[in-house]
Amino acid sequence: MTILNRKAGELALKDLFTFASVAFGILAIVLSLQGVAWAPGLVLLSVVADFLDGKVARWTNKFNDFGLQLDSLADAISFGAVPAVLGIVLCGAVFDYVTVACAVFFAICIVMRLAWFNLQDPKAEKGVYYGLPSPLAALFAVFIPWYRAWNPAVTAASFLIFGVLAISGFRTSKKSLKAALGPLGIIFS
Repeated sequence: MTILNRKAGELALKDLFTFASVAFGILAIVLSLQGVAWAPGLVLLSVVADFLDGKVARWTNKFNDFGLQLDSLADAISFGAVPAVLGIVLCGAVFDYVTVACAVFFAICIVMRLAWFNLQDPKAEKGVYYGLPSPLAALFAVFIPWYRAWNPAVTAASFLIFGVLAISGFRTSKKSLKAALGPLGIIFS
């Protein structure tokens, strides 16, 4: 049996939600390229799918290193690459090098944040985050420019601000984020 087949056997129900998160992200890009105005709303569905993969993993008690790596790779796509591409496409900034650079910076920050999160000891610091969690950074980086009609300056600033917040060292807890976000805080349940 090859290593790929052995690892494929580790797939579980929770992983379907991880794959759904990626699918929503890719669909958001495709629809944005077709000019569909609500395409960024699919980033919210990616966040919901990401929330559900964690819930299902806890409900089914199906935790493994494979799932952890799969989730991080999916998050890098859905919450790093997808918002960056959406911002570039929807604000018409394909040739606006400042906005493109800020979008690339944001995606790199999200990937870096995910790598640092993977190295964090989950038992030592349960329920603690350093920096803005990637799903929140993605939501803010997409929905603020969407609200402002994809103004290139707002989009670039949004990418810079939320990229920096994602990799910043501020310490917060799930509980405080949940309280601060109101109804959106359910993603930290």
